[in-house]
Amino acid sequence: MCALNFAIGPSYEVVIAGQSDAEGTKTMLKALRTQFVPNKIVLLNPIDEDSPEIHRLAEFTKDQSSIEGQATAYVCLNHNCKLPTIETSQMLDILSN
Repeated sequence: MCALNFAIGPSYEVVIAGQSDAEGTKTMLKALRTQFVPNKIVLLNPIDEDSPEIHRLAEFTKDQSSIEGQATAYVCLNHNCKLPTIETSQMLDILSN
C-alpha cells in the first residue's frame, strides 16, 4: 500500500541544508524519521563540504542553502517548494498538510 501511495502521489521532497554533524541537522533528520509520511524523500545537503555528491545526483539542491548557518528545511510538494524554515515544528506542519 505504501508503494502504491508513493506511485500515485503526491510526493514530498525534503532537503535539509546544514552541517552534517550539527545538532540542528540531526534534530531535523530525527524528527523526519519519527513522522509516518510514506511518500517523502529526504536529502541532506551538507553545507560543510565543498562539492557534495548530492549536488551531482540532485542538481536542484545546489540552490538550497542554510539560513545563517543553521539547519534549514526545504519542503517541496511535487517539486514546488515552500519557503525554507529553520524550525523543526514548522517543517513537520508543512508535511502534515
